[in-house]
Amino acid sequence: MPESNHEIEEYVQLNENLRHYHNQRFAQMTLWLAITAGLLSVLFGEHYAGSAATTVVLKLLGCITSVAF
Repeated sequence: MPESNHEIEEYVQLNENLRHYHNQRFAQMTLWLAITAGLLSVLFGEHYAGSAATTVVLKLLGCITSVAF
């Protein structure tokens, strides 16, 4: 009987971990979309008058956030 309780507890903990990482994935995706949208609106906005170096830096930041997330 004690082994059965151990298996149930292990199953419960496994499901809690899966649920946590499932929710974490959507939280990270939301943050990545917000950062990407901000960078795109700056780069392709009507009033953007940055230099070529600034444009390259913003594009690199976009690539870095994509790799990080």
